[in-house]
Amino acid sequence: MANTERNSRLRVACGSATKAEFNAGKIIVPPDSSRSIILVGGWLKATGNVTQATSIDICSTASSPVVGVSVAKAQLQGAFAPLLASTSTLTTVGVANVKGVGLQILSVGTDETTATVCDYCVEYMTV
Repeated sequence: MANTERNSRLRVACGSATKAEFNAGKIIVPPDSSRSIILVGGWLKATGNVTQATSIDICSTASSPVVGVSVAKAQLQGAFAPLLASTSTLTTVGVANVKGVGLQILSVGTDETTATVCDYCVEYMTV
């Protein structure tokens, strides 16, 4: 199998981010200077209602983050929110980021104080 084929397989990053982590921006897929990342899909689920942040985003780790998907707080009221057009704003899903940036989970707007944890599962490819 060619190296490019092996590197473009679907990958998954799953875990939890505390409110301190997602308010600051928690890296969920580390940057790799030789590869681009393509966000494919996934889901988010907050523990507790998201009341302060405007949204919780999966975005690039660039100094000016590029949003892959944004999930509004109304979708994160203790419920499972798939990263789909019906529940999220899909900005650059399916589009390769520039080489050398990773993915992070990040709250947007005011720092969240009510939701304590946001579980995530993000599907992506590297090319």
